[in-house]
Amino acid sequence: MRKSPISLLCLDAYKVSDIQRILNYADALEGGKDSCANRMNGKILCPIFLQDSSRTYINATTSFIRMGGTALPLNMLNTRLGSGWSEPIRDFCTLINSCCDYVIFRSPTAEELFEFAKWCKVPLINGGNGSGKKSDHPVQALVDLFVIQQNLKHKPIKILMLGGKHIRTTRTQVKLFYRYGFDIDIISPSSPVCNDDMDSFYKENTTEYDNIESVDLSTYDILYHNGMDENPSIKSPENYVITLSKLKETGFTGIIMHSLPRLNELEHAIDDTSYNMYYTQMKKAKYVFQSIYCFLQEINER
Repeated sequence: MRKSPISLLCLDAYKVSDIQRILNYADALEGGKDSCANRMNGKILCPIFLQDSSRTYINATTSFIRMGGTALPLNMLNTRLGSGWSEPIRDFCTLINSCCDYVIFRSPTAEELFEFAKWCKVPLINGGNGSGKKSDHPVQALVDLFVIQQNLKHKPIKILMLGGKHIRTTRTQVKLFYRYGFDIDIISPSSPVCNDDMDSFYKENTTEYDNIESVDLSTYDILYHNGMDENPSIKSPENYVITLSKLKETGFTGIIMHSLPRLNELEHAIDDTSYNMYYTQMKKAKYVFQSIYCFLQEINER
């Protein structure tokens, strides 16, 4: 058995200095000031996605491959963990521990991640675990902060978060942005699932409004929409929808961010405007992933 690894399950346990170290190295990689082309030679990444994914899965695997490593072609149905067999996590982890070097894990419930981490003896990255209480998406929040730091140099930054505050991305983003001194406002309906581990944080560190008509959009640097729920059948009501005409009418001059995928909450007419930063988020995520792999490699091989 290997010693307990240092993993990336939640950013709360990371110092701001370590978070900034990851972001700074991602910037160096993008700018060509450093290279990680061979850092993962001979290493194997096991992507375990028990819930659908596009951006996280593709960025996690291709980034690792570009570093010289190998990513196993796993999905929900071709393992006995995610199929109808429902293989015990400890059994599956025993296999992973002997064959793989890194794992990125996504699950539809928050607790599955922690059960997996209990038995996993290789560095583990949380690719999104459930929604509501104990859920997080640390990589998405790091990508977002990376993009924000590159595009908005002034401080403090004022951000309006729209959508479900129980969504794992929102929960992680708000905590991280607060640590970096952002002025955070939220427009969100009542949480459909238990979210009580964040209730006091939202109340003490953010200002909440009823709908997008309740605020002056021109005062914000960023509008960030995460949609209403992880359930793709739940669309945004009209007073939560961002349209191009609404941005122009209110004099908004900042940027629009979204973790994607989207439903109706973000009008496609915004795609080809200077407001659009959500495509940039997708394009730059690979550098953050590569920096995370390098960070975990360095601290686990000391």
